[in-house]
Parts: sequence; structure tokens; C-alpha cells
Amino acid sequence: MAGNGKVFISHSHDDNARCAPLLAALDAWGVDYFFDTQGLAAGQQLNERIQQEITSRDIFLRICTAAVQRSFWMSLEVNAFRGLQAADRKRGRGSRRVLINLILDGDYSREPFDNATIFIDGANRPRAVWLGELGRALGVQTPAKPGISRRTVLAYGAAGAVTLSTAAAAGALYLDYNSHVSVAKSLAAHIPGSTVWKIENASPKKDLPPFPAVGPDGRIYAVNIASVIAYDPAHLSGGVPRKVWQQALTAQNNYGSPSVYGSVVYVSEDFYIYALKTSDGSKIWRA
Repeated sequence: MAGNGKVFISHSHDDNARCAPLLAALDAWGVDYFFDTQGLAAGQQLNERIQQEITSRDIFLRICTAAVQRSFWMSLEVNAFRGLQAADRKRGRGSRRVLINLILDGDYSREPFDNATIFIDGANRPRAVWLGELGRALGVQTPAKPGISRRTVLAYGAAGAVTLSTAAAAGALYLDYNSHVSVAKSLAAHIPGSTVWKIENASPKKDLPPFPAVGPDGRIYAVNIASVIAYDPAHLSGGVPRKVWQQALTAQNNYGSPSVYGSVVYVSEDFYIYALKTSDGSKIWRA
């Protein structure tokens, strides 16, 4: 990893949702990154905070989509970083700062200076492949702390928490692939379309209960009237998946479908979002 390994993410705010799998992966790897959620209007100068972040971070990750050509402030950011690179070269420290271009849109038109940077195509290849390349470029060997950070969930809001976890699913498969293998093999022997098992679940929504979620650990996470339940389909008890834990949260009966990433399961209801440990259901935080 170059320099101090801290990452500045330059992106158009039109691409916030598109960046969700990237942020989830960086969180899982324990990478220190800056992702601005405020934005600047065309014609403004980079504010002091943005300038400080660009100066203090040695890796500049430029999100390349069709929106780049429309983003005045992305041009300011990359020009500022390239100016720092030029100053480093004059001081004999030319390899300290690194610019990485990450293409997340097939409509992006490559620019002349792209070939002089680390160039990763994330638009035309599976997510696991380009995440692997990015991880190697950042010097990441193994995921440090799987899960979406609290700051990322809060930045996107309650509705966005589900989107983040869902969008990051392929990233979770890449980071935790080995944990899926035994479960996948055990299910392969069943006849397609046949009922393997069935669990009765008391749900407050009789017409359409909240959908369960499958985590990277292969467990199934579901909600009923007042609790979250984790089942292990790899180990049957009485013909159904063994219940690993059940966590009662509140008396609320308007739970949404749970979302899982890494070692955290996220559940929302009318007033709160909960983050629980997938291992035992203990509460990490409530927001």
C-alpha cells in the first residue's frame, strides 16, 4: 500500500448508490477512507475540509462513470491531487501518492491520463474480480472487520441501510466465499423445486411477512412479531433448521426484512435501526 494507505474517494453525488458495494468492502477491509456526502455547486472552490482530506491521504480513488464529465468539483479534486504528486516528484518522493481510476460505468469515456494511473475496470467484470484487484492495489490481504460501518448506514438513512446490504451481497460472497461452500454442497443433493423444510413463523403481516435474509455464514435471519431469529440450515433439528438464537428487541410489530453483511445483521422498525451480531444476536448499536 502506498504512503499512509488512507484513501480519498472522488465521486459524483449522482453515483452515491453505485458506490455502496465499494464502501462496504472498504469497511470490511478496515481501510481508512474519506467519502464526502455534502457536495459542491459548480463554480465553488474546494472548501478547507476537502483540501485537508486530499492533502492528508496518499491514495486518490477516482470513481469513473459518465457523470465525471459533468462534475466540475471532481476536476478540481483530481487536479489538486496531481499537483501534490508533482510536488512530491520535485522532492524525490514520486511514488508516495497513488491515483487509482475505478470504472463503475460502461459509458465512461477514458481520458488520456488514465493510462498513467492504476486502472481497474469494475463495469464489465464480476464484482469479486475488480474488488480483488482493488484490494491488492490497496495492499489488503484479508478482510479485517466484515460489516458495514455505522457511519455508512447513518449516512444513507434508514431506507438506505437495506440498499447498502443488498448491493454489497456480491462483495460479501467474495470476502466470505469459503463459509458458503459446505452449505451449498449440502443443498445440492435436493431435487430442484421440492420442499426441503418449512418453518412456521408468527408474523405481524399476515398478507406478506418480511422476507428472511441469508448471511455470509449461511444462516437464515428472520423476524416475527417482537424478535429476530437466526436459523442454521446446515444443521437440522426435527427436520427444520436449528434455531441458533432469538433476540427480542421491542414490542413493535412493524419490522422490515433483515439485511446481513459480514458479521452484522441490520433490522429496522418504525423508530429505530438495530445492528446485531450474527454470532449470538447481541446488540451492537441502535440508531
